[in-house]
Amino acid sequence: MRTCIVCEKQMDDGFLHEPSGLTFCEEKCVNEKYSREDQEDMIPDELFWTKWHDEAEESRC
Repeated sequence: MRTCIVCEKQMDDGFLHEPSGLTFCEEKCVNEKYSREDQEDMIPDELFWTKWHDEAEESRC
């Protein structure tokens, strides 16, 4: 399980800023860390929505 770096909410899915590894639960939290201009300057797929999976759960299947 991941934690939003802004509001500290636990989450199974959310935004990932791949270069830094920072995770966000919703767009509101992304906007608190990165301005609209910062987001527009990011390369494609630098910041994206994803669903994480638990590798420990997968190994039990």
